[in-house]
Amino acid sequence: MNANQQKQATLLTYAGLLPLVLALANQILRVVPIDSLFWAASYAAVIASFICGIHWAVFLFFAGRSPINLLLTSNLICLSAWAALLLPHGSPALVILMLCFISLLAIDRRLQHDQLIPVWFYRLRQRASIGVILCLTGLLAASW
Repeated sequence: MNANQQKQATLLTYAGLLPLVLALANQILRVVPIDSLFWAASYAAVIASFICGIHWAVFLFFAGRSPINLLLTSNLICLSAWAALLLPHGSPALVILMLCFISLLAIDRRLQHDQLIPVWFYRLRQRASIGVILCLTGLLAASW
């Protein structure tokens, strides 16, 4: 991946935080009459599933070098994110989604340590995951 593609991936990743930031702002300010918690939870579940897809691909290409079975972990996390959406809206769903992102980040850390993903990508994932977790935490706090 060249530098221009890395910049594009970085820009799109940070832009991907915008729906969660807007959901948090709406939960606090109540500008738009929507269920901000469900909006954020459903978006976070989609993003978690997207990252699980990345893990799936890493395993397809580097199964022999992978320290863990990413097919299993990616499916477990993706299904957990989906299951969070089946719960009554609110705290439990957000907590499950936060745990999904913490788990995904821990897996990414291991993948970077074992040189299956590049350092720049791990750092991007780290910052983006922290942003997601902070937004979900803010939504959780604002919903009380």
